[in-house]
Amino acid sequence: MAARARAGWPQHAGDDRAGQDDAPPSNRDRQTPDAYITPSWYATKRETGKVVPTWNYIAIHAYGPVEFIDDPVHAREHTMHLTDRHEQGRAVPWAPSDAPEDFIANQVRKIIGLTAASTLCWF
Repeated sequence: MAARARAGWPQHAGDDRAGQDDAPPSNRDRQTPDAYITPSWYATKRETGKVVPTWNYIAIHAYGPVEFIDDPVHAREHTMHLTDRHEQGRAVPWAPSDAPEDFIANQVRKIIGLTAASTLCWF
């Protein structure tokens, strides 16, 4: 998943061929290694509840076809699954329901899903 605000996120998101063999290749960053950051660590959680999980990662550059999934329902489902997976071992797990619904809905609209196959990769 990628943030809409990230510069250059979908070079070909409007291209109907995205994800197909004849689609223009795309440059993108990949994550490795990475770590989940729980919203429970932020003081803002106690103050306003307006927090969401994030990731720390090292970027590598990859080249190859990519398919973008611009669907807030998919983004919400995927985000809920990842949150449940990473919060389950915590004594007090964070859940999207801990934040105001309008805040979560706004954050989900800022996410673009993607699938990608790398044909060239460098660090």
